[in-house]
Parts: sequence; structure tokens; C-alpha cells
Amino acid sequence: MQISTSLNQSGSGHLTHALASLRQAAQSWDQAEQSQTQADRFLSSAERDFQNAEFPARRASFDNGRKDSSFEGREIDRHFRSGDRNIDDSQYRLRHADQQLRQTGQNIDQGQNYLSQLEQQYRESGDERLASVQSAQRELLSSERSFGNVDSAWNSAHSDLRFTKSNIQRADFDIRQISWDRPGQDVSIYGSRVSNTIRTVQNDIRGAEWDMRRAGSEGNTGESHLDRAIAILEGL
Repeated sequence: MQISTSLNQSGSGHLTHALASLRQAAQSWDQAEQSQTQADRFLSSAERDFQNAEFPARRASFDNGRKDSSFEGREIDRHFRSGDRNIDDSQYRLRHADQQLRQTGQNIDQGQNYLSQLEQQYRESGDERLASVQSAQRELLSSERSFGNVDSAWNSAHSDLRFTKSNIQRADFDIRQISWDRPGQDVSIYGSRVSNTIRTVQNDIRGAEWDMRRAGSEGNTGESHLDRAIAILEGL
């Protein structure tokens, strides 16, 4: 009887610790998801900034030396600076989401370790709850795969945004030339190059946004599997 009681207490402890770890994982993912939502908002703002830069850049590309395009240059600069800041903010939020995702994975791993011990104990004792524990473990494996895909999508978004930052920096010279325009100078070539840069930057941002949507979809799937695992264990 004492041995049986000890086993029950041990199993109860493994289950309690597993649930605590998995609930922490769910909380960490909620925080990661919030950070991604914020990163998405900043990306959308950056996209609008570069859309707003299209018109003055196009006007500058029609410069013929008889007009002063310096106003257009200052407008382009203003929109580029705002877009650059929004991308910085998006990257910051995405890095925070990465940290929370790593915490999510660590908590799931801890939960899996406790469940492995519980599974072994239930198998040795012939406990009928073994099947439920194994079902929860399968849900967690699926959850980890989905969260791994989130990590991959975020890494791709990071890469897109690094290219975006590089393109923005390379446009600085052209934008300055337009801002310094005076009648008698032809800055149309700089306007054309900035227009091309804007299109490149917009493609990079769209790529990052697609990655974020993919991450959001995979995250929802991972969260569903995690929630189901928790629900199974709560029913034991």
C-alpha cells in the first residue's frame, strides 16, 4: 500500500509539473503572438511610408534642369526616414517575439520531460491513463513542429528586412542629390533610381509580410495542439 501511494504521489507530481510547464509555454506564446502583431503594424506603416514616397520620386524622375525638385527630395527623405524607423520598430518587436518563442519551446521541452517520466510510470503500473498521456505527447510533438515553422518564417522575415535596410541606406545619396537640386541641374536620374529603390523596398516588405502571415498560421496551429495537450492532461 505504501509503495502504491508513493507511486501515485510521484505520478501526481510529474503531472502537476508538466501542466505548469505547458501553461507557461502557452503564456509565452501569447506574448510572442502579441509582439508579432505589433511587428505587423509597424510593417504596414512602413509600407504606407514608401507608397507615399512614390509620387515625389516620380516627379523628380521628370526633372529636366529647368525646375527645382528640391521639395520633392525633402518629401522623399521624410517618407524614407519614417519608413526606416517603422522597420526598426518592426525588427525590434520581432526580436522580442523570437525570445518569447524560444521560451515557449523550452517550456514545452520541460513538459515533455515530465510526461516521459509519467508515461514510463503508467506503463510499468498498467495505469489506464497511459493512452491519454501518449495522446498529449503526440499533440506536443505536433505543436513543436508548428512552432519550428514559425521560427523559420520569422528568420525569413528578418532576412527580408535586412535587405530592406540596406536598400534604404543605398538610396541616401540619390535622395540628397534631389534635395540639393537647383534650376539648371538635372536630377532625373536620381529620381529614377529612387523610384526603383522604392519598388525593391516594397517587394522586400511584402515578402516579410508574407512570412509573418505564414508564421501566424503556423503559430495558430501550434497553439491549438498545445491547448489540446493541456486539456487532455487536465482531464486526468
